[in-house]
Amino acid sequence: MGHNFNEVHNRKDTDSIKWNPKLLEEWFHVKDVLPLWVADMDFRAHESIIKAIKDRAEHGIFGYCFADDSYYHSVINWFDQNHNWKIKKNWIVIIPGVVPAINMLIQAFSRPGDQIIIQEPVYYPFKEGILANGRRPLKLLMVDMRWILKI
Repeated sequence: MGHNFNEVHNRKDTDSIKWNPKLLEEWFHVKDVLPLWVADMDFRAHESIIKAIKDRAEHGIFGYCFADDSYYHSVINWFDQNHNWKIKKNWIVIIPGVVPAINMLIQAFSRPGDQIIIQEPVYYPFKEGILANGRRPLKLLMVDMRWILKI
């Protein structure tokens, strides 16, 4: 089940935020910006993923779902097989996305006023999460292939 990562796809006519030249120029005031800040794939999804989405859509009912035992077993087995970590079902917490998860972690493991290391350049919601939660970013910059704290 290989995937062709050399196949080029024209994303300019797909209403993609990442590749909309007018939108990018409006936001960044330049014509030649390389939009690396958007988690928008530049590759076609694998056929197995497209099939799974089509199969699920054929069901026709789009209500709220829960994670059944097969989900938890998949996660537990993946950690065991890939990292030899023995985790338990009750350790797994389902969170709706990376940005909410980062905000929850900031709140759980730091206090207002604390400094949190951030590696810039970074996806802007990560830094905003630090500021919005009353913490201070401590920038870790790469200079000449070395990490340097900017205090």
